[in-house]
Amino acid sequence: MYIGVSIAGQGVWLSIILGLGLPLLTAVIWGMIISPKAPIKLRIGGVLLTEAVLFAAGVLALIDSGFRVTAYLFGVAALVNRYIVIRWKMQP
Repeated sequence: MYIGVSIAGQGVWLSIILGLGLPLLTAVIWGMIISPKAPIKLRIGGVLLTEAVLFAAGVLALIDSGFRVTAYLFGVAALVNRYIVIRWKMQP
């Protein structure tokens, strides 16, 4: 949420809209495409690409906010999680 507020720089309303809108947009994309009960079913390649874009955006936002170590830990945790899901065949 911080990145949406900090990148606006144009005014309070734009900061509020981006600060609330970017996380909400990410949640909607996740729920519609990636979640186990997603109404839009993509092949694994599409799911992996969507996840990569969303997680990369999160990592870059953390780096931009000054939380480099947290960003790297988050990125590694996301990669390990995805590896486990694929390795244990947990993806429907």
